[in-house]
Amino acid sequence: MAANATWFTDSRHVSIQNSQFTSTQTTIIRSPDLEPALHILHRNRALEACHTLKTAANAAKCKPGTRVKAIEDITAWADDLPDDPDTPIESVLWLSGPAGAGKTCILRTVACIYHEKGGLAGAYFFSTRVPGLDNEAPFVATIASHLIKVIPALKHPILQAIQSDPIIFEQSLEYQVENLISKLVASIPTEPPAPRILIIDGFDECRDPQQRANLLGVIHRLVTPPHSFRIILASRPEFDIRTAFHQPPLNSVTKILHLESYETSGEIYQYLADEFARIRDTHPAKQSIPSQWPGKATLGTLTIKSSGMWALRRLSSTLIIHVVILLSFSITSWTPRRMHRPGGRLQGSMPSMK
Repeated sequence: MAANATWFTDSRHVSIQNSQFTSTQTTIIRSPDLEPALHILHRNRALEACHTLKTAANAAKCKPGTRVKAIEDITAWADDLPDDPDTPIESVLWLSGPAGAGKTCILRTVACIYHEKGGLAGAYFFSTRVPGLDNEAPFVATIASHLIKVIPALKHPILQAIQSDPIIFEQSLEYQVENLISKLVASIPTEPPAPRILIIDGFDECRDPQQRANLLGVIHRLVTPPHSFRIILASRPEFDIRTAFHQPPLNSVTKILHLESYETSGEIYQYLADEFARIRDTHPAKQSIPSQWPGKATLGTLTIKSSGMWALRRLSSTLIIHVVILLSFSITSWTPRRMHRPGGRLQGSMPSMK
């Protein structure tokens, strides 16, 4: 091909021999700007529902050495995968227990375990005490925002789906899950295995029973093949929740753990002993508190009266224990009156704990 003089405009003393020139054209295809989609996702998620937020760092946690058996049972279930992927398994674990039984403490611990192992796909903590966390609205967006962090291959598809349907979070939960999670997770490679544990706490604190029914439908969808999610859900045993887990389609894929069935008297005794030791060591009147206060007999009585404090079979007795500890610890000045000393307050409350 003869050289085109326009290629060498204003060039001088150029000598080219026995050469061939090829003219090429490069087309640059730019990816669509997905920032608007990311803003939509962030606007519809609930940060307060996440287990890693600053408020979660201050939330109650399991005292070291407590709830060990329950945590072991949960992690053993989560890690137990059949060799044959077609083998039916219980993909949902329902941790049932009364209010104050320690469900949230346990699930925060489990969430930390799988976060560190790289197996946590997402976590959502419902709450009636935090605005916006008592309904279904932010659920899918929050889980999707988890997934794009822990499974990078999902980020572009999820944001692109939002970009294509900017009002997707105004649609039904089923529609959101199908188009943002189900279809997309099924389309990505599974090697290495993607994080698969989803944790949902305080499910009963989603106030509307119909919204809970919607969420249970979503949960069943997420554990239905080809998906490999395993979902740990904790709640009080409300009638509609009990009913759902004991009938199709969830009954065949659900393992149920009743938290109140775990023996906790030894843990409660040690918890009380540690708390009273803290009072002895930090109280302004600590020099007048006997080193063995309140004594094994009193600790034993309190343990029995608690009837498994974390299970709260007797709510009134448990509240009395907390009030006693609070009143004992809250005195800021020494007074000689016996009932104003920790020992006096404790002994004064014992007759009412019958």
